[in-house]
Amino acid sequence: TSRELSLFDCIKAPCVDECPVNQNVPQYMSAVREGDIKEAQRVVRADNPIACILGRVCDHLCEQTCVRSHLDEPVAIRDIKRFIVDREEDFVAEKHDGRDGPKVAIIGAGPGGMAAAYELAKAGLDVDVFEQHAYAGGMVSGAVPEYRLPRAIFDQDFKRLLDLGVTFHFGMRAGQDFSLAQLRRNGFEHIAIMVGAQLSKMLGLDGEESDGVFDALRFLRRAREGHVIDYGKHVGVVGAGDTAMDCARVARRQSGCPVSLIYRRTIDQMPADREEVRHLLDEGIEVLELCKPQRLVTDDGQLNTLVCRRMVFKNDRDAGGRKIPHELENADFEVPL
Repeated sequence: TSRELSLFDCIKAPCVDECPVNQNVPQYMSAVREGDIKEAQRVVRADNPIACILGRVCDHLCEQTCVRSHLDEPVAIRDIKRFIVDREEDFVAEKHDGRDGPKVAIIGAGPGGMAAAYELAKAGLDVDVFEQHAYAGGMVSGAVPEYRLPRAIFDQDFKRLLDLGVTFHFGMRAGQDFSLAQLRRNGFEHIAIMVGAQLSKMLGLDGEESDGVFDALRFLRRAREGHVIDYGKHVGVVGAGDTAMDCARVARRQSGCPVSLIYRRTIDQMPADREEVRHLLDEGIEVLELCKPQRLVTDDGQLNTLVCRRMVFKNDRDAGGRKIPHELENADFEVPL
């Protein structure tokens, strides 16, 4: 933890420190242990506006610092949160009497915008949310695959906002369909800009603009929205984080063709969640380890082959303690994609 430690610091739970919203993990764990699910729901909802979503797609940094790790393995904090909110069938969202507070405009209906809208509306402010897409949720509902976050689960969190009187305006792009000056003229005294980060990281290789090459976020959004994608005969996914896992598993499910994950390190060093890696392998997706993409080979603007270079570990390590992969000379090979 980054905070100063006192002599009796074991009293404070490091999982709470690590949680970006400082969820009261020990309290809702205690309520679950005692069988008081209603109390657990109250504790979770007290500071988590999108608990249904985060019960499934949170990267659960809290578990990395769980003191139970020193005995065997971390408490399954995220899964228990999911257990709690999955039992909210009869839960009634709190409603504020009237919307008599200042008018607030929120630009962006992703998780940040939803959380801001929830807190402000709960405090009695008049909240309108402007979103460029035709639906709320940002990257969560637009890119996270359906099998990881079913729409019905997302709607549990979204309905709470509607019950609080939040108004959503979809298909509204800032700077194109409206301006900050227009919002102020329309009576919005405060404006919160919650547009998120929606740019993919590319490889920087020639030919990335060719047909058959997608950036991860555009691919996942198109797949989630039901667009027809021409997968060809063999799909390759470069990378090994959670987004790469999503891309590979979606491509495998939708195409039925072979999918290869291409990574410059080895499986044990993948930054993706261990559960996601296990599912990837269970679904029969090939992992090409110690392979670094070098160039794309295209025919008339259409992707044909990815040329990779073999890598090897030596004795050096990076600042994080991971082995550093080094390129092997004269060790290029082709992956038809």
